[in-house]
Amino acid sequence: MLSKERWERVENIYHDALERAPETRHAFLDQVCDGDAEVRREVDSLLSFDGQAERFIETPAMEIAARALASGKNSPSPPESIKNIGPYRLVSQIGQGGSGDVYLAIDTRLDRQVALKLMAADFTGDTDRTSRFRQEARTTSTLNHPNIVTIFEIGEVDSRHYIATEYVEGETLRARLASHFLELTETLSIVTQLIDALAAAHAAGIIHRDIKPENIIVRRDGLVKVLDFGIAKLTSPDANAHADHLTTRTGMVMGTAAYMSPEQARGQKVDHRTDIFSVGVLLYEMLSGRKPFEGETWSDVMAAVLVKEAPRLNSVAPQVSPAMRRIVERCLEKTPEKRFQSASDLGFALRELASSKATQHVKAAETVSLDASPWGTNSKTRVVTVLLVLVLLGGAALLSWKPWAKQEAKPAQAAKEPRIGAITDAPPATQLTWLDRTGNVLATMGDPGEYSGPAFSPDEDRIVVALNDSETKTRDLWILSRKSNQRLRLTSNPGDDLNPLWTPDGRWIIYTSERNGVRSLYRVPADGAGSAEALLATTEDMNAEDVSRDGRFLVFNVRDKPDSEPGLGLLSLTNRKRSLFASPATRAARFSPDRRWIAYEGNQDGTLQIFVRGVGVNGEAARKEYLVSGLGKGATTPMWRGDGQELFYLDGHTMVAVELQFADQKVVARQPRPLFNVNIEDQERRNRYLVTRDGQRFLVLVKK
Repeated sequence: MLSKERWERVENIYHDALERAPETRHAFLDQVCDGDAEVRREVDSLLSFDGQAERFIETPAMEIAARALASGKNSPSPPESIKNIGPYRLVSQIGQGGSGDVYLAIDTRLDRQVALKLMAADFTGDTDRTSRFRQEARTTSTLNHPNIVTIFEIGEVDSRHYIATEYVEGETLRARLASHFLELTETLSIVTQLIDALAAAHAAGIIHRDIKPENIIVRRDGLVKVLDFGIAKLTSPDANAHADHLTTRTGMVMGTAAYMSPEQARGQKVDHRTDIFSVGVLLYEMLSGRKPFEGETWSDVMAAVLVKEAPRLNSVAPQVSPAMRRIVERCLEKTPEKRFQSASDLGFALRELASSKATQHVKAAETVSLDASPWGTNSKTRVVTVLLVLVLLGGAALLSWKPWAKQEAKPAQAAKEPRIGAITDAPPATQLTWLDRTGNVLATMGDPGEYSGPAFSPDEDRIVVALNDSETKTRDLWILSRKSNQRLRLTSNPGDDLNPLWTPDGRWIIYTSERNGVRSLYRVPADGAGSAEALLATTEDMNAEDVSRDGRFLVFNVRDKPDSEPGLGLLSLTNRKRSLFASPATRAARFSPDRRWIAYEGNQDGTLQIFVRGVGVNGEAARKEYLVSGLGKGATTPMWRGDGQELFYLDGHTMVAVELQFADQKVVARQPRPLFNVNIEDQERRNRYLVTRDGQRFLVLVKK
């Protein structure tokens, strides 16, 4: 990467070259660059961009449609020749772009409004444009998230390609920025929803690459919708090679200059962190009313993105807090490794900031309430009043004290009956510790505490864990970040909250709660912004175990009486229907990554073992179960590797791995191999360890 001084030289040469006629620039550059190939290459790159932006990136049609929707100005009725496209009756034109037009249409089958993007007839023979048109539809259709515009259908009628999407009524963020200055709460609401959408896209291996105010619509109810994945890049290992070629040609710069990351501006290979940079630009603009990188020409903006630092946020927006300023500055780091490493991390930081702001408002309100109380504002008056009350109370107690009277014995409080096989005592002090496959300590996470039942977020950047409060002696749920010391408290109930699970879309934490005297299943928004709601609450004892990767099923253990052994049940998260999966005594169930198998702990001849059983499309259990653990002290706590080809479990204090093969609905287990010994508590609890998807690192609750 060029130094700042060399970039200033590039910029000076570039501006000098612009003042010369195109036919004389080559000789001028030969002379002034004097054999410096690196400087010459960057100057040539900037010159090639100048005045040619439209040849590198066509304005996405959905962006223009968004502007039209926001203004409420629809074009006249469409031409008679295209009144109908298949089952869609065109009502009015609402947008126009480089690849085609966008119409408000009626789906005559369902009688609903849709936005219909219709590829221009002139481009139907253009293989490149047709491929990009289809790519936009394919890319967006793989994403299912409330903050991403929904694709209903893609099709072709009379050689005209179309995409039918949901019709979003609202205003673009650009229009909102133009209409009024955004308060911090509004800014945080919009950006956190944007981050949620990006986290879902990144988890699916998709990078947006064109985050800007025009591609964000805010509905009247405040819901944010992200548009235009037309230049999105597929990064998953099984991404279509041809689609990737369309978006990553050498030197091809796609995006909007002012919101591009430096690596995107150079036409280099990008990853999800390019979207983090764009969000930083967006945040800067929302907080200050101006873009961090500006210039008179497109190339000036590109040069600013590449070499210049954004003006200090506190100099253009002094009202912004230092914490927010640090978040924005970290997003805008020129080097991807210095930015937030995931959308989830950025979202976590923003929600922590929002939470602290809310706490400050509450404290301020309490202070105002105290100052406005009828006790008066004079501190001496308050002290005298309090002392007077204490004297009066003490006198009353003295008058009522009768030492000659027989004291009545208070009935002893009934002790809580311990439940057989259940967790009744608080967990011991442990340290969340990272180990490799040989048991070497790599790092620790957070402070020591009485932790239990951790679970990874979908991107593995955070964990949710139950933490015992030393004062209340109850467990509550906390979210911890792997890359910082930030913590977010999710619950604070009188009863125990434990066994948390992250849903695959990252939106919910499902957990076990003992708030009503019996263990039931609840869920709470993962951002801490909402209240808990019951998923399944009966008179039975239930403990959450795992959620399938497709988000359709929850497996849990259940017992009908406190002294009975648990069995395994499945709960459909789509219709809330439950079914029995495995009879007692079974527990510690984990879905395989492809959701076709469940590994669980069962009792065979008085010894705990690990079994694997098939799962049908609708959650039905296969008849046969396969023993996969070896002889030992007792196998517990199975965990899958991300590809489903290896299973880990604990045998006493020993971590064990066993390779699995699947053929013809059968499971073949190889000889289990011990990996390492670990100082872990003896009592079995859910998730005394976690393993990363690649199977290389273990996060273990090491006993202190």
